[in-house]
Amino acid sequence: MIWVPVYYQQLKRFFTGVLDYICHYHFLRDIGNDLFGIEYARIRSELKKYSIRPSLRKIVKALGERIETQPELTDSLDSHLKDEGKTGDVLPSLLAYILSSWIIEANSESNGYGFPFDRPHLIFHQRLKTAKSIVANLSAKKKKDKHIIKLNRVLGWAINDSNLKTIVSRMEEKVQIFDRLRDAMRIAAPDGKKGLNDDGENVDVKTIQKAVTLFRNSDEIKAAVEQNVDYKKMVKQIDK
Repeated sequence: MIWVPVYYQQLKRFFTGVLDYICHYHFLRDIGNDLFGIEYARIRSELKKYSIRPSLRKIVKALGERIETQPELTDSLDSHLKDEGKTGDVLPSLLAYILSSWIIEANSESNGYGFPFDRPHLIFHQRLKTAKSIVANLSAKKKKDKHIIKLNRVLGWAINDSNLKTIVSRMEEKVQIFDRLRDAMRIAAPDGKKGLNDDGENVDVKTIQKAVTLFRNSDEIKAAVEQNVDYKKMVKQIDK
């Protein structure tokens, strides 16, 4: 196996002065995996433990069958959707159906890049949190509806888990920093929609280098490196 490094050294001598490029997409993918891959796996595992998706699907199925057989509920749902969800006095049963369906469809926010650019399990938890807040702000009468009570119970399984809350918070912080690096490297941007067909923005390497250097030397990154070894590893990858 000695020939491998010897062969590589011969290639370096032969191609003296030839630049060695790396794929920005794969570079970012590796950094994201290293930065918050562990947290993401924990979130996925915890959500699976509570069987939240199956429970929400049961709510959607039961209420969906009820809506289909009751014209007044169908009309009310159609009116709500046509009004883009702005109808103020939606029935509790419809609200439970709408929120449950919306949470289940968390994958719709993905942009086709794959993890770590798309984080459907994190989005799923964020939607649980949003739904929980909506239910909490309902009137006392609506909160007593049996469908809302059932939904609220399912939401509480994950939202009330302090350990999961800590993991999510830690990942959200890392995601913000990672997305800033995506912007700097001009590829797989947070608001991008091209998925694996994304070739990046049409900018020169010097512009990208300047943006990445500003990111790497920012006070925020320096402070993060001092507090967490994961950021130190990220910076080491960038420097290399």
